[in-house]
Amino acid sequence: MATDVATVYISVREDDYLPPPPPPAIVELALEKVGVFNDENGDQRPQVGETITYTFTVYNTGEVTISDIVIEDPLVDVLGGPINLAPGEVDATTFTAVYAITQADIEQLFVENQALVSGVDPSGDVIEDLSDDPNDDTNVDTNGNGNPDDITVTIIPNVLSDEDIVIYNVMTPNGDGLNDIFMIENIDDYPDNKVQIFNRWGVEVYSTEGYSIDNDNVFRGFSDGRATVRRGERLPTGTYYYIIEYADPDTGEVRRKASFLYIN
Repeated sequence: MATDVATVYISVREDDYLPPPPPPAIVELALEKVGVFNDENGDQRPQVGETITYTFTVYNTGEVTISDIVIEDPLVDVLGGPINLAPGEVDATTFTAVYAITQADIEQLFVENQALVSGVDPSGDVIEDLSDDPNDDTNVDTNGNGNPDDITVTIIPNVLSDEDIVIYNVMTPNGDGLNDIFMIENIDDYPDNKVQIFNRWGVEVYSTEGYSIDNDNVFRGFSDGRATVRRGERLPTGTYYYIIEYADPDTGEVRRKASFLYIN
């Protein structure tokens, strides 16, 4: 017996043979901003009118060329630009700014601000990114674009000066003999004292009684003292907070100082 064979025709559109379109190109900019205090008269004390120099590094972290790149900062006039950056290109020399500190800045002990970089992609759309402080490892992503946006904080060093003690609020414990310790001048005149240092989360990283330059009971940038975390470890670069309590040897009056300490 013969068997009927049916022929089936399948209609295939020409489009079905085409590969899917490529994903859209990544379009991204990133900006880093660093501030450095300038002690123009070299007296190791900040004065009104001395300056902070800001440097800016722009990254094209995307896959297309970004043109007409400029930087705006609400605190300072940024010099340089506009520029164009090809994919993967970095510019660290075009943009600069200088800020003259005020008495209010000195009393606050620091200056903080944030810049905005913007440019135009090949489609004519504007691309933006908030600046990040590369020395701050908090890495908060304010605008949710995957790049950290930590505000740049520039410490104004050696601000606090009193008739009794002088507190230097910047340390560079790198073993070169300069600013290797948390310097508190005249603290040895007040042997009944207590010094505590905390990180930004309020965790105590150093504590001692009888802080003394003469007797080498000093803070050298390591987590140490009673009730501290990770005892013996070198602390990372960043902003810390100190509390100093010291008693007048004649009257017994207890005085208290509390402010910022920057370790670099």
